[in-house]
Parts: sequence; C-alpha cells; structure tokens
Amino acid sequence: MDSPPTREEERDYFVGSHRLRFIPPDTVRVWWMGTATGDDFARIIEWSVLQMENRPYFVIADLSQLTTISTDARELSARDTRMHAILRVAMLGASFHIRVVVSMVTRAMELFYKEQRGKMRFFDNEADALAWLKAERTRLGFDM
Repeated sequence: MDSPPTREEERDYFVGSHRLRFIPPDTVRVWWMGTATGDDFARIIEWSVLQMENRPYFVIADLSQLTTISTDARELSARDTRMHAILRVAMLGASFHIRVVVSMVTRAMELFYKEQRGKMRFFDNEADALAWLKAERTRLGFDM
C-alpha cells in the first residue's frame, strides 16, 4: 500500500482500476471503474480509514463508470462496521442498474444499523453533490 498523503496534500491512490483521493480535511473521493469486488471494497475502506486516522469522514463517489457490484462487495458493504465512520456519501452519475443495486444495499444497511439512515444520496451533477455535503457538514458541526 502506498504511503498515505499528508494532511495538507491531495494525492491519488489506486485499488485495481478504482481511483481514490483524500481531500483534506475530511473527504475521500472515489472513482469506481468497471466491477467493484469485495476485495476492492475492503481495500478502499482500509485506505480511507488510514487517511482519516479513524475519524469520521465524507465521501464523494463517482459511479458513472461502475458497471457491476459483485455479491461479495454488496455483502461486505452492508455489514462492514467501518462504514459507521462515514458521515455522508454523495453519489454521482449512477446508471439505473447501479442505483437499484446501491439502493438495495443501502436498505440492508439501514435495517442492521438505524444510524445509517439518510447518509447516502444520488446526484446528477457534482455541484449539487458538493452543496449537499457542505450543508450536511455544517448541520453536523464539521464545517471548516
């Protein structure tokens, strides 16, 4: 695993074909490409937790190039307790198929973990996603 970026810099990191970027002070950006596997998901969560030093964080996920979410990735995302550190997820560019799959996983998470409700939203454009994250950051007391 590459060395983590410092708290002041942005640097890209790759897990398979998926690109990640830590955006100081509390955001992880993910560009999902092709198929998301359970191993990909586990490595992305591990990298994110390391970047955030076990602090809560926000995620911007570009799903426009995501074609498939494997069964093991769906199961892991629904039950991995490290997901609790994620405060909000803004998802961009998801196809209808991916929206359906992600919505099912989200519902499963909400059944197991009530505090997960309302943490994830789909957006058609980046400006709306960033505006929502900014408002949520302020609402939650994480504004900069």
